[in-house]
Amino acid sequence: MFSFSYFKKIDFDKLRRTYERYERYLIPGALLFGVITDVILFSSVNFRLAFMILTMHFIVSGAVIAFIHLYNEGYFRYRGFRFLRLFSPLVLQYTFGALLSASLIFYWFSSSFFASWPFMIIIVMLMLSNDLLKRYYIWLKVQIGVYFFIAFSLSVLILPFILEEIGTRIFLIGGLLSLLLIIAYLYALSFFLPAVGRSGGALALIIGIMFLSMNVLYFTNIIPPVPLTLRGAEVMHYIERDAMGYRVKVEEKGLLDRLTPGDRINIRQGDRVYFFSSVFAPARLETDIVHRWQYYDEGQGRWIDRSRVGFPIVGGRDGGYRGFSFIENAPSGRWRVLVETSRGQVIGSERFRVIWTGERPELVEDRR
Repeated sequence: MFSFSYFKKIDFDKLRRTYERYERYLIPGALLFGVITDVILFSSVNFRLAFMILTMHFIVSGAVIAFIHLYNEGYFRYRGFRFLRLFSPLVLQYTFGALLSASLIFYWFSSSFFASWPFMIIIVMLMLSNDLLKRYYIWLKVQIGVYFFIAFSLSVLILPFILEEIGTRIFLIGGLLSLLLIIAYLYALSFFLPAVGRSGGALALIIGIMFLSMNVLYFTNIIPPVPLTLRGAEVMHYIERDAMGYRVKVEEKGLLDRLTPGDRINIRQGDRVYFFSSVFAPARLETDIVHRWQYYDEGQGRWIDRSRVGFPIVGGRDGGYRGFSFIENAPSGRWRVLVETSRGQVIGSERFRVIWTGERPELVEDRR
């Protein structure tokens, strides 16, 4: 049975010197271990278990932050606790790393990078600063700022799975929930840590700025529409739905076509161009998605909207909910189709080039 008396046999000063000597490797190692844990976690377990583990990480992070500052204030006077205090930064790095990388994984696969890159960069910068700026991570204000960002990100990530709904209402509920959580956490700490009271104005400013920034990012459609994920997208010559799924016709492509970057479709002038997509959503979640067809106008140097086609989806299918749209009389040139929510958040996109030909290319019939 474990007992703190075991710590009496360990030379603490020698252990501390060893830790400090290798800290430059241990800190990024803990961060990397958290990222690796997430990669394994989200590729091998279901979302419910993954969210339970992330919630555990979140609770442990809060407990470690409290322990570090309570210890610094003179609580936990038993000598054995100094060992826990010595390694607490490693635990905090691991849990912060796991929580931030989980957010990055979900938000990365739930969006198109060109639309959501500012939010992605924020997460990556927080992960890198978790190591590069570790001397500042001992400050309560910095820890609380990161902790609130994580609380906000996880709230708007997990709630759609629980409430089986996405949209503005869910985002606002998630933001309010994270705000209430951090206020309750700080209120509890304030009974034991005078630093919370002394830093109250700074903490309120940091949390307020983050809360406002997250809302600005959401309402400008920079935060991606988690947990929707584009599982597949393809441009085709023909699509028809039947009892067995979808019957499609695509161009037969050789090895060179497959290796050449960028997709292309060869059509006769006036032929239809079809776009097929599959979007993952949690079970029983119902929402609308939109195929937004855009043509690149070389003269104006910008993308021009040509068509918007919306249809409802129902979550639960592992391969994603499938749907298609088409456009007629597509001019030759560069095209893209944005897969969006009804309020314009980009789930993903597909770029291709339309090429006019005199004869229709050889087509292959397939199923999706």
